[in-house]
Amino acid sequence: KTYEMQLALEGQSEPFDRQTVTAGKTGENQRVILAWRPTRGGNYALTVRIVPRDDEANLDNNQRTITLN
Repeated sequence: KTYEMQLALEGQSEPFDRQTVTAGKTGENQRVILAWRPTRGGNYALTVRIVPRDDEANLDNNQRTITLN
């Protein structure tokens, strides 16, 4: 199965970066690099999300927000 991962500023619908990823084996960790370079200093809330698939039963674990200083 393939999934689209996105990186965006919290509250913005358009992502800064995105990648299509093929899922590995169940329980296997996978590293994905999404990049964004701020143009000025400050605090930013970045959200990493996986675009939901039609066959997903649980959508609660599709995104995570972190604060970058």
